[in-house]
Amino acid sequence: MTSWRSAVRVSYIPMNSLFSLRLGVAELLALAASDVYPGILLVDFVVTEFGFYYDFLTDLPIDDYGLILLEEKMRGLAKAAKKVRLVEMMRENAASFFLHHGQSIVARRVLASHDNIVSIVQIDTFSDFCEGKYLVNPFILDTSETGAFKLLNVEKASYYIEGEGSLSALRIHGTAFFDSFALKKHLKILKNLQKTNHLKIGEKLSLFIDASELSPHGWYWLKEGARLRHTLLNVLAQEYERHGFERVVGPPLQEVDSQDDDTREEDRLLNCCYQDVDLGLPTHFSHSHTKLFALTRHKTPACYFEYGHIPNLQREFHLGGLHDTRFVMADQGHIFCEVEQVVKEVISCLQFIDKIVKMFNFEGYWCLQVDEPKAAALSLRYQKAIASIDEAFTVCGYSYSESLKDAVSLHQYRGPVLEMRLTDALGREWKGPFIAFDFVSADYLKRCSQNSKSGTLTVLAVSVFRSLERMIAILLEHDEKVLTSYTETHSKVIRE
Repeated sequence: MTSWRSAVRVSYIPMNSLFSLRLGVAELLALAASDVYPGILLVDFVVTEFGFYYDFLTDLPIDDYGLILLEEKMRGLAKAAKKVRLVEMMRENAASFFLHHGQSIVARRVLASHDNIVSIVQIDTFSDFCEGKYLVNPFILDTSETGAFKLLNVEKASYYIEGEGSLSALRIHGTAFFDSFALKKHLKILKNLQKTNHLKIGEKLSLFIDASELSPHGWYWLKEGARLRHTLLNVLAQEYERHGFERVVGPPLQEVDSQDDDTREEDRLLNCCYQDVDLGLPTHFSHSHTKLFALTRHKTPACYFEYGHIPNLQREFHLGGLHDTRFVMADQGHIFCEVEQVVKEVISCLQFIDKIVKMFNFEGYWCLQVDEPKAAALSLRYQKAIASIDEAFTVCGYSYSESLKDAVSLHQYRGPVLEMRLTDALGREWKGPFIAFDFVSADYLKRCSQNSKSGTLTVLAVSVFRSLERMIAILLEHDEKVLTSYTETHSKVIRE
């Protein structure tokens, strides 16, 4: 058997994002917990838009006093400026490594990885597994780069292990910012959020109640809540249609069998990006709309939109409530256009989204998510797409900044993604509407078409609410009065 010490490659890379900072602090917490509570088992961690949490298994109680001890230990480790490095190992070697160090649950996570080469975070003799989704952005160099951090609370959490069932873990929540001023501002927001939590508002307005006894992470929408959903969806549909989109209703999509010899290669490629691996269901409507365009051969630009229930791949379960919904009502539009029409269509989408954002009194700014394609042909497509984006932004008088890469979005579309970041009344930022260059769908049309002209088509994917449930939660906490007043006004218009 090959030793886990073989085939190891070490790299040091710089940090440039808040996400990377919180990832580093989460690992600092795991290191501190390992020192303060010998024998503690690392379970898993999640980095969020507002902080992070880490799950542990231990027989020792960790209370508020324990959090103080851990924080002090973390501050000492931060002052020590210990080097942080990423080590790449073969998956099986990494699993053996963690078993050798008594971290059996981490070893299980490593073996469950789809990657043959996995990344290990090391600080002195401490090691932890870091999933690839967290490494699309650079990591910290040493523990002194962990900024201002705070451990918020500890709670019980259930962790399921196949063959062993559910185990009771301890989940420690925390957050981190580059400076103490930003941290204090965030802590004040958290205090205010206790008064404006969307679950409390929803209960007060009789909008929805928990349906977890019937369906995990599900909700009953009561009369007023159903009216709210109906009104928002109707208003959204009207705005889509005003901007040239045609509403369609596609059939339920079945999972493509990659082993079936009768399945065309282009269907396998399209399906692999639009399927929830765990549920075998379409994650959005790109597949359906692309198939529709291929069948009908509409004149360009052809614009379709649709909304329906889909699996929620980006569940924000750390926020709870409506954010942690397994299936969501999602909207998505697609534009099939010629190269010379791209700038005009991007401008139309920008104006459409800007109107919706202002409708609900949000502040927002645009971010551009891009990959770094190695292939020359793909790199050229990126350059052309970004040139179209730059021209559209110049015409509209807008600007954008480059943002944290979203591995899920970039994987789904393989092209640049423009995302509106919304700022609510509490000062929190949220992922908002987006416009994506859908290279996957464009490539599908090129492969399955006999007409070479289809090879020049550009496909744009657009979503405004992304998830209706999530949007309602944000709107309730952002400005309850504006939402209810808006709903009342527009529901009367719709009835008339």
